[in-house]
Amino acid sequence: MRCEKLLHLLNIDGWENGKASVARSTLSAHIHMCPLCQEKVAQLAEALAMQADLTCDLCSRRLPAYYEAMRPEYPLVELSEVEIMEVSDHLSGCSSCRDVYDELVLLSELEERDEMTEP
Repeated sequence: MRCEKLLHLLNIDGWENGKASVARSTLSAHIHMCPLCQEKVAQLAEALAMQADLTCDLCSRRLPAYYEAMRPEYPLVELSEVEIMEVSDHLSGCSSCRDVYDELVLLSELEERDEMTEP
């Protein structure tokens, strides 16, 4: 089950038009008052606590799926919230994996625009 109110709050225009602090407060207030959201936050925290830190090897293997899952237009792959958080967290602290991901993004964009050159 998912919280439709939360989805609505995450998609409000305030995030883009300079009212992010208001959007954040509204979102935070909702999560504190909604039993469903509180349950999901607790489940996410528990799952993250149970997971060992993501290794560079495992992160590298997840990068193609992470890239596809993060494409807002048409994600071709679905990852669980926990997997997305693990990769995102690892990328924020590991410059080596972040460089690999940045190269993957660049190559994917070039391929999509049909700008790849043969050696």
